[in-house]
Amino acid sequence: MNLKLLLGLLFIVWRSTSAEEYTNHWRATEDVANVEFCSHDSFKKDSNCICNVDYSGNFCLNRKCRNFGFDGQLLQTKTDRCICPPGFLGRNCEPVSCVPGKDQVYSTSKNEKTISLLASFNTKLEETWKTGDIGQVICSKEDYGRNFNYNYENAQLFTKNENATECYRKVTQFLTPDPCLDDYNNPVPCTQLDINNLNSLVQNSPPNSIIFVVTNMGLLNTSETADLSEEIIATSIARRIQINVLVYNNTGFLANDPGLTYLSDIASATLGTFVLPSIKAVNEQYGIVSTLLDNWDQGFQLSNVYTNAIPTMPVDNTLDLFVAVQTEYGDDAIFNVNPMPSVVSKTDFWKLYKITKETFPPHLTITNQKENTQILVYSSGGLTAYSAFTSDKTDDESMVVDAAYSISVNGTGYPLVVRFESGNAALDYDVGFRQLGSSNSITLGSSFSNRSYCQFNFQVDATCNTVGPSVVTIVTPDNARSVSFPVYCASYNYASRKYNNFVSEVMEIKHFESSQTFSRDMACGAEIDHETYGKRTFVIIAENSKNTTDSSKSSVDNVFRNKNSIFYQLTDLLNTDAYSGNRWYSNFVAVLNDGSTSTSQTSSDYGIFLTKVMNATSSSPIVDNFKPDAVSINNLLTSTVQSATPYSDILLVVNYNVSVSDDDSTAIKAALEKQRSKLFVLFVQTNMQYESDIYTYTNDLAISSGGVAIRLNSYDDLHVFFEQYFKRLVSSDIVAKAYSENMKAGIALNNVYLLPITYYLLITNENLAGDGPVTATVNVNNLNVTAVTTSFIGELQLFSVTPLTAGVYNIPIMFSTSGFAQFSNAILVTNNAPDIISLSFIDSGGENRNDIEFDGGAFTPVIYSSKPFGSGSAISVTYSDAANPAKPVYSGSITNTSCTGYTNYIWTTPFDWKCSISNGLYHFKIDRITEDGSISRTFPITCIGPNAGGCLNGGSLAAGGDCSCPLEWTGSKCETPRCLNGGTVTPADTCSCMSPFTGDFCENAYPACLNPPSQPDYRSDLSSLVIVADVNALSCGVLSSDIGVTGVPITVILYGDASGPRIVLSTTNSQHLTDVLGASATPSPSAPTPSSSSDMYKALNLALTNQLTNRAYIVVYTSNADVPVDQDFLIRLAVRRAEVRVLSVSGTESANSLTLSLVGNGIPISSTGPGDFQSVGDNKLFKKIITFIFQYLTNYVGPLFQSLQYRANIPQPVFNVYKTDQLTGDLTVNIPKDSTFDNTMINIFVYIYKGYIAEYEVKILPLKLFTSGKNGYYSIEIVGYFKTAYGFNRNNTNGANEVINSGVTYNVDNTMHIYSVPGADNLSPTNPGKFPYLALREINSNGSLSDSQTVLFTRKTGASCFFQHFTTLDVCSQSSTIGYQVQLTTRLSETENRQQQFVLTCFKSTYADGNTTCKGHGSPETLPVDYCICDNNFGGIDCTEPVCVNGGVRDMSVCRCPVDNYGLLCNNTFGQSPPVTTSAPTTLAPITMYISSSTNVPSTSTTPVPSTITTTSPNVVRVVAFVIDCIGSDDFAFNQTIQSIGEYYKSFGNSHWVMLISNIDGDVLEFPFQQYQNESSIVNKTMLFWNDRYIASRNSSLTYALNKINKAFMDRKTQFEGALSSNIFYLTQISLKDSDDPTAALVGLEQFQKSSVVFSSFTKKADQAVLDSLKKFSANATAAQTYFDGLQAMVTDTMDNTGASLPTKPPTLSCVYGLQSNIKLAIDRSKCTDEISNRLNTFLINFRFPFNYIENDEDRCGTTNPLPYFYRERTALTALSYYQIYLTTANFCPSQYTSQINSPVMGTTDAPTFSTRLWNAIGRNINSYSCSCTRFADANTMKIILWLPRAPADITDEYVGFLKLNTTNAYHFVVPFYDITEDSKKTDLYFEILKAQPNGGNYYLLPNAATATDLQKDVIDVLHNKLCETYGVDPTNVPPSFFESNIENRHNDYYY
Repeated sequence: MNLKLLLGLLFIVWRSTSAEEYTNHWRATEDVANVEFCSHDSFKKDSNCICNVDYSGNFCLNRKCRNFGFDGQLLQTKTDRCICPPGFLGRNCEPVSCVPGKDQVYSTSKNEKTISLLASFNTKLEETWKTGDIGQVICSKEDYGRNFNYNYENAQLFTKNENATECYRKVTQFLTPDPCLDDYNNPVPCTQLDINNLNSLVQNSPPNSIIFVVTNMGLLNTSETADLSEEIIATSIARRIQINVLVYNNTGFLANDPGLTYLSDIASATLGTFVLPSIKAVNEQYGIVSTLLDNWDQGFQLSNVYTNAIPTMPVDNTLDLFVAVQTEYGDDAIFNVNPMPSVVSKTDFWKLYKITKETFPPHLTITNQKENTQILVYSSGGLTAYSAFTSDKTDDESMVVDAAYSISVNGTGYPLVVRFESGNAALDYDVGFRQLGSSNSITLGSSFSNRSYCQFNFQVDATCNTVGPSVVTIVTPDNARSVSFPVYCASYNYASRKYNNFVSEVMEIKHFESSQTFSRDMACGAEIDHETYGKRTFVIIAENSKNTTDSSKSSVDNVFRNKNSIFYQLTDLLNTDAYSGNRWYSNFVAVLNDGSTSTSQTSSDYGIFLTKVMNATSSSPIVDNFKPDAVSINNLLTSTVQSATPYSDILLVVNYNVSVSDDDSTAIKAALEKQRSKLFVLFVQTNMQYESDIYTYTNDLAISSGGVAIRLNSYDDLHVFFEQYFKRLVSSDIVAKAYSENMKAGIALNNVYLLPITYYLLITNENLAGDGPVTATVNVNNLNVTAVTTSFIGELQLFSVTPLTAGVYNIPIMFSTSGFAQFSNAILVTNNAPDIISLSFIDSGGENRNDIEFDGGAFTPVIYSSKPFGSGSAISVTYSDAANPAKPVYSGSITNTSCTGYTNYIWTTPFDWKCSISNGLYHFKIDRITEDGSISRTFPITCIGPNAGGCLNGGSLAAGGDCSCPLEWTGSKCETPRCLNGGTVTPADTCSCMSPFTGDFCENAYPACLNPPSQPDYRSDLSSLVIVADVNALSCGVLSSDIGVTGVPITVILYGDASGPRIVLSTTNSQHLTDVLGASATPSPSAPTPSSSSDMYKALNLALTNQLTNRAYIVVYTSNADVPVDQDFLIRLAVRRAEVRVLSVSGTESANSLTLSLVGNGIPISSTGPGDFQSVGDNKLFKKIITFIFQYLTNYVGPLFQSLQYRANIPQPVFNVYKTDQLTGDLTVNIPKDSTFDNTMINIFVYIYKGYIAEYEVKILPLKLFTSGKNGYYSIEIVGYFKTAYGFNRNNTNGANEVINSGVTYNVDNTMHIYSVPGADNLSPTNPGKFPYLALREINSNGSLSDSQTVLFTRKTGASCFFQHFTTLDVCSQSSTIGYQVQLTTRLSETENRQQQFVLTCFKSTYADGNTTCKGHGSPETLPVDYCICDNNFGGIDCTEPVCVNGGVRDMSVCRCPVDNYGLLCNNTFGQSPPVTTSAPTTLAPITMYISSSTNVPSTSTTPVPSTITTTSPNVVRVVAFVIDCIGSDDFAFNQTIQSIGEYYKSFGNSHWVMLISNIDGDVLEFPFQQYQNESSIVNKTMLFWNDRYIASRNSSLTYALNKINKAFMDRKTQFEGALSSNIFYLTQISLKDSDDPTAALVGLEQFQKSSVVFSSFTKKADQAVLDSLKKFSANATAAQTYFDGLQAMVTDTMDNTGASLPTKPPTLSCVYGLQSNIKLAIDRSKCTDEISNRLNTFLINFRFPFNYIENDEDRCGTTNPLPYFYRERTALTALSYYQIYLTTANFCPSQYTSQINSPVMGTTDAPTFSTRLWNAIGRNINSYSCSCTRFADANTMKIILWLPRAPADITDEYVGFLKLNTTNAYHFVVPFYDITEDSKKTDLYFEILKAQPNGGNYYLLPNAATATDLQKDVIDVLHNKLCETYGVDPTNVPPSFFESNIENRHNDYYY
């Protein structure tokens, strides 16, 4: 880390300079495969950086200077910024929004300009220059950069800061003349001037520079000359580079050489002068250059351009003028001046005049120039103009782009914007500017509009007509002055190649970035031994005692000496032929203990070993009575394990009292792991019963090593173990292993590679009663599984497992139904062959080791294998915890290690593992893939660390004996999971999750995400500085020197005086700060006077409104911070990412200042000490006076921004606040190391108010902060590499909507989404404790913070989602809320956290004065919510972010457009005039449509009225087959598909023969060719396909459907010959699979026209990839978002379509689309006329279509409470019918709605026979809540009973009681098919049930549907609107909005 310290009595700033573990610099290598960090808000994808549009390079370090900006790194000062053309304030000269104010700085300093000379330097010119060397003139201007190109061999020299003498020495040394001789010294023509050399000088010249071209040769004309000329002119005009051309005639070269035309045009276009020489060859050019250069140096700029067409202009006659004129030979210019102006310099064809001020009239006339040449007038301090082009015409000042482009493009209509300055101050008039004359290539509008809120403060319409430059001359409104300036209209080819938002790099960046990576090389220490077959040690530990009274209890007899002892089994085993061929053991050890003492016998020869043990046990101590004293297992095991060779098998036989502690357990595990030994503990319970406490400890030890612990009842059981189990277990390799410490009904070994050999499966478990094991069963296909013994030996069961074939197996192990196992352990082993795999690790220090330490840094696995790993070999790591015995940690491939010195451990995987749970058990499974057989091996690894003291699930023992739990656990022992997203804890301490959430903690969601972004919007670059200064505070101290900040926009706002808050400076160079904050610009020192209490916040609001970049740093310097926090400021802060720091000279910190400091993410700073505004000097650095407030800019802000600046080949760091808090006592703060790169250097800034860091502590981490007896504050800020993209939206509980805003909104459910380190989301994919989390503290009005609340995130697992995690925030529910301090912790690795702090304030849609915050592109939605509903073309929390089209990318309020487009939304195309509006109707293929005169066209309907369009069906044959997509998951798209089919059928008079078939592969629903009665019939048929969408595991196949169509067609081929039209329409949402090639299936279907229509959700357009895939079927593929789009496409593709009758295109979606309602229609099916029946069917069809409705949803019909997300903002519809005395009841699961369409008349009477029984039955049905589908009890769901009666019903109290709706938010509506009069209402039951409802009966009663003139308009639309109003939705809105749409993904949701 880099540190810096500032100390004061009360205030300290600490910036790290040295901390040993942080000081190593990162290393660069040539490998770019492992990019770790992408700079400048760019992001990592697939190991590459995807750069922000303004940066490039491997790590996005190379700055792109837009708009012809110049890279400041090329200057002699090495400035870290782009030197931009005047007016471009973006850090990369990119477009920014308008900045108001009149005092912005446009000028650049001298050291940011260059003087360049291009000379055709040959011997002739060299001779001439002996009388005056122009190169020496250029060198004399020492304040500027000076560039030379002398043309000969393209010799070029760029000088730096040399003095004149050194400059000229280099010029003469390095630039040699052209000798004009050939190789034989024969005279040849001198080298012609190369235009490439001029272009090189132009590209290396910053804005406002000057170039002199001096030549005595013509211009070399090549095929590139024209293109280069355009580039030179465009760049020079954009940068305001003046190019002057001077010609010599000393080579016999003629001045009228055609090559000079280009140079003349270049000079003219750039408003430079073109000087032809006198006839007599003299060196007059020397004097001309000297004069022109002196004038330019003294500030004379071009002010006017006279032409033959404009001979007279108003000029400022109070200024001296210089006039350059080209003339005919010997002529003078003519002036209306007397006396004649003096000539300063001249040739025979050019003169430079000087006109002295006040000697000429205010309207100056100049004539007699050479034909078609310009007269140039220069002045100093006069009127000047800077121009650019903008991309919009909006009148909303908050949205106007100040300057988008520095030149325009032919064929476009960008508005021209101009800034007029006089004496470096903005000139302002309301109106009245006018153009004088006309321009060549551009046409301007007739009037200028004032843009006082922009730095380019005037605007005029402009259209580029032709390619080329123009001079624009403008006259001021008072007709007193005029000014000329150049503009350029570029060719489209040039613009697309060089100048565009995405692709413009006019000049390649010169600080090249080498190929590099930041990954660390593995440091490899000495290689340890791997396991060698046959080199293991057999160890047995047993008591050396003999019981003479009871032989069954005698240890030495039963273990060693009698015929049942271990030696008999071991001897038999070692004498087998199998063992002699493959020896397992090289050594044998017996440890004989007697209490706490023990002796050991060892030998490598088994016979000798046996003899030694028999001798040692021949005189064993006699112990006839049991000794109760406990023996420490640690004493027995640890030393034994350490002394044995690695990879030992250790049997511990225990028949005495033992003890083990937490420390013992840790020590034993460490020893076992270091030696990789397996432990088997055998308790013989002859003397005592070993209870669960000691057994649990030892079982944990054994399991962690790969062994087991079992409790045996007697030595007879021990004999059975030796006989049946031992020989199968010893010297074995673990193939697979699983362990669970929680209650489980089974356990599994998954993805295990097995060979066709015999394996053994060990299972140990214990039932819940603790008195024995639970029987296990294993049943797997192709595995022969046999129990080795039918009896249990303690907790142990053993099976032989023999695969029939080699392969990958999943082995589930199920326990008996009698109960769960309270622990379970399964080990699959093999000891078949000497095939060894060994695992070890390289630790962070490079040591090769077997053991792992908790909190010991990164451990990298390295692997030995006796056979090489083949392709596909892999390693996986799991963790065993209570919730999941195999929780995934890592999975990756096996590669070669970089440890070049290793000969054995030569394999690895790219995984730096940091075990994060002390004493946690991990399993490393290695799968070796080889051609001769693939195998698996598993290694149990314990994270050795301090014991958790009984705390479960990774908890640790805290002070006082309490458990400190991981974030995802709670409870006294960390036993209870924290169930997220509404999940509940079960009695078994597991989570029961709500749909759609899953996981052990309900931590995973599988949303089908809508509108995912293509890249994260980090907004992390601290890229602008704003200083808000109170003039009263400045009286205490001013800025006297530069603070060294460049490359970022800097804005200064003053307030506190009569002028009010105003912007006084906008610049990208802090050198200009003293102009407005220095002594000359501020009041004389005086006592501070409090400024207006509202002015400070007015100034802050002005700062936020005019923030130019995504993230800004705002410094407030005030005389009075005790001002109540302004609510409008909080609203603005919610939109912006801004750091606000408040410095007060009031001397005290009040509650108000504390609150503002917290809101700004800082701490309070207050002082009364004198000093200057920047610094008191280093000599006073440690003086105990309060001076920091004046040091702040120089010693903090300056270094802060400097640390963020460009450094060659160093990744661009990011500024983050780590933590701010109150300092109430001495404190130690641990700051995590940033290991984004190996050995990264970062900067830490610490500042303390009323506290200190002892000087000796400055260079030591962690930080130790001290108080001075008073409560203070501290802030820690880090300039490092923490970067997280986060954003917010509302009402998005499942995280599906990924259109995000910058802040949170008042009174809604705010959802936060984050994107952090790529890959970090997979570190612990099932552990929310390892997910990111928030610490949330509310900011109180008294300047304090509430207690911290921890908020965990949910992981998104949907493939379509971009953001990795989301969470719902409980914030902003109170109108008085100020804000929240948020600390976001993300994960860089398993053990490394990253913390960043920010503040959230609450956005509201209205300011305090009632004005909307929605910025003119949206409307406020208020009460009970408070947010903006944006127009279609805009988004963002305040509707200021344009929705860019045509591939544009939004950059704050500006769209960055791709190459072919421009405009505010990228909606215009080059070569076209911009449209009047920002959106245009979709262009459709030409179609002739006919609407019958009888058609009734609804005016406000959302859907057409199918039955009201009448046509006469022609007697023709038409054939159509519809392939209906039943795979696509979007319901809206499916509904539009169905409606388009019905409308298509109707549009041709119901004349088609129609085939319907789905696209599902297999035996699915199809209806061969037939004719239907009407569109209702075909719609009913198509709705049957809805059920096909529920088929699980379905695949699509268009080929299958086409084969079916072909067969059906052949059956009717003769009938269909000569058909008027034949079509096959594939109506789909999905693409064709690669395997689905329909080419062959189309044979025989040549008669048909084939077309595809791709329907999409109403919020998205069809994916182009889908359209492209369908070209295999037909080249004609059309995207459709509504049924009408699809209908038009299909009609267009139908032959002879002139008679087609289409409905009027419907308007946008109805408001009912987003309703959450259940609607049950009650249909009177009594006898009626056909007309009424048809009307009823029409009503049923058209009423349903606008809803986002649910139908036939049995799968979700359960008792889930709360409801699944599936039901949100959707409507379920069903229908009951009644007639006579009958009732057909209705359910929502499934629905009866579709079956009611076209249902026949059922009754034989005109009205039902109403009775108590009938009404009672109807009442029960409408109040049914049998399943969740009814949503009957859900308050958020509106319940509607919609009555469709045909006759009135009598009123009785009993009937009314039956029909009462017994729930909330429930209403009756009535659509009668009879007349209801005022009189009949009194006796009509249908009206009676409406009267008691909130809006009175008449509101809920609709007109008579049988007689309504327009059923759609008069009834259906009115009903829809009333439903919306009842639900609280404005019917005039178009719901759901783009940001709130909830489109269900049925395919995913089906499996909930």
